[in-house]
Amino acid sequence: MGISDTKIFAALALLLMPAPALTIESADPKKTGEPYIHAPTGFVFPASVGEFKRVSERAFGPDGDNIGVGYNAETPEYALVATIFVYPGGADTSTEQACDLAFESRQMNLKQAHPDAQLIERDTIDAPAAAPEPHGRRAVYEFRDNFRGNLQLLRSESLLFCGVGAKWLIAYRVTAPATADYRAKFEAFRRSLAWHRVK
Repeated sequence: MGISDTKIFAALALLLMPAPALTIESADPKKTGEPYIHAPTGFVFPASVGEFKRVSERAFGPDGDNIGVGYNAETPEYALVATIFVYPGGADTSTEQACDLAFESRQMNLKQAHPDAQLIERDTIDAPAAAPEPHGRRAVYEFRDNFRGNLQLLRSESLLFCGVGAKWLIAYRVTAPATADYRAKFEAFRRSLAWHRVK
């Protein structure tokens, strides 16, 4: 079953956040242009970051500790859908083995949703200076799905950084047409978010 343009953020969020219940934030910062702030960590999500515009904020679970914040970027050639997830993982996720397991779980969720997904890259990626580890985990998949109203080959990139602050995991997902040269735009976006505020 394809993911439509209007549903892709919700589908990715439900796949990647380990929470049984969903609650929507009562405030609507999209209407005011104010930053969206994850209260437990102080992580700030601006209304816009370069070419990316914030389009969604969702809190999962009764305490609202698990969040997913969506950004879209439009270019004349293609569109990008990026989501940042911040959620508690427990103190043990700061260990390499536990972080590897958390990352494997995320990849299994993606492959369950897209059985035709093909792994094309798997490596590490430099973490922001505030991260406890110098590198995060990275995996890139390709699969066919509906995107912007067209069935096409997509590239979906997953990043995970563990043990941030006292107990937090920070994950990124970016999806774009497989032919799009999106890396520079996404990296500029990722590096513009201020990790030094994470408690």
